[in-house]
Amino acid sequence: MHLIEISNIPRFMNRLLLEDEFDDLLLVEAVVNGRFRTEIWGLLDERFFDTGEMPDRKYALWSEVRPIIRDIIKGKRTPVGFKIVLEKDLGSDTGDRKLITLLFKNNELKAVSSVAHQKFTLERSDDTLWDAEAEALLRERDENG
Repeated sequence: MHLIEISNIPRFMNRLLLEDEFDDLLLVEAVVNGRFRTEIWGLLDERFFDTGEMPDRKYALWSEVRPIIRDIIKGKRTPVGFKIVLEKDLGSDTGDRKLITLLFKNNELKAVSSVAHQKFTLERSDDTLWDAEAEALLRERDENG
């Protein structure tokens, strides 16, 4: 688990909400506290899809939900806060999940990388690798320009 403080919040938010730089990640959940509280769970409901149409994933792609979140967040006033949990789709059967949690509160934006293991393990090399990968991904999107 690694905490990353986002320094250029406007640029990062533009990349998150207006550009496709996070579109390959899955949305686990989003909670936006503004004029009212909005919660979106990214879990796909297989009952919605016709036979054979259900995507081969458990959660919605960020690209599918990004316009909705953008419409909720945009406006003249900054939200009081939000939490967005994104997951890197591993396409594996291990059950381990690589997550990035974005937290906006008190005009600060922080990101936390984490690995949720399906089974208990003392081995943390995957966690360390994901922390480094997530930090590089987030730092790149935090840069100016």
